Amino acid sequence: MAQSPEELRRDIAGTREDLSRDVDMLNEKIAPSNVMHRQVDKAKGSVVGLKDKVMGSMPSTSSMRDSAGSATSSVSDTMSSGAQTARARTAGNPLAAGAVAFAAGWLVSSLIPASSAEEQLAQQAQDKVGEPLKEEAKQAGMQLKDSLQGPAQEAVENVKASATSAAQTVSDEGKSAAADMKDEGQSSVENVRSSSSGS
Repeated sequence: MAQSPEELRRDIAGTREDLSRDVDMLNEKIAPSNVMHRQVDKAKGSVVGLKDKVMGSMPSTSSMRDSAGSATSSVSDTMSSGAQTARARTAGNPLAAGAVAFAAGWLVSSLIPASSAEEQLAQQAQDKVGEPLKEEAKQAGMQLKDSLQGPAQEAVENVKASATSAAQTVSDEGKSAAADMKDEGQSSVENVRSSSSGS
């Protein structure tokens, strides 16, 4: 038995809503900014995982908060508790000991003003290293663009194909429903004529 015109309209409207929701979800998933964010997050996760494997995981925030609270009580307490904390955390861990030594050296060097010779050497080092780093960053950006361009283009083509197919399906269903309605209408007219002529 054929569906009524109202049921067909509801079916078509439901199909349109489903199609619209699916296309919106696909657009959200393949948006270049979202793809880029997922790739960046994936890369960050890999770096953090590698760092945790090499350096160990960070202490809990409560222990850091406790250390910070006790450190602010006085300068002398900070220096002694900081040294004790550093010794305790670096025991048996040469990487952590090296990092603490580096940080201490950096702190001391930041308190002493730079000489003109140091400033010249720093400028020369920046000039030598700055350009290659800029070029590497530019190349990395181009590689990222190239690697994302293919999947994004493919996703756009998939959405176009899906939308075209869905539009064709809706059109075909609409034409079929219209033909059914026309046939039923003609059948009803014939029934009415035959029943009115028979009376």
